[in-house]
Amino acid sequence: MEATSGALYRSVCQYAWDVIFKDSRKRYCNENVRRITKEVETFILWHYANGSQYQTPFWDYAKQLWLEHKPFGRFNKFLDRIN
Repeated sequence: MEATSGALYRSVCQYAWDVIFKDSRKRYCNENVRRITKEVETFILWHYANGSQYQTPFWDYAKQLWLEHKPFGRFNKFLDRIN
């Protein structure tokens, strides 16, 4: 999980830098940050839903969140490759 948060942080910083110092379009940068954030959210929820052998209220809740979540972006292609 730390690797995904680190990559997200780096992307947000890069887009902020581009808006502030390189005159990039703010809307374009915001859309990309939202897209990357949704991809990371999907990845983390998938891990939480499938990452534990324990039956506790926390893990049951995590599994329920995944069932209610619509996978975002390229994640379905990733799942097709590993299944």
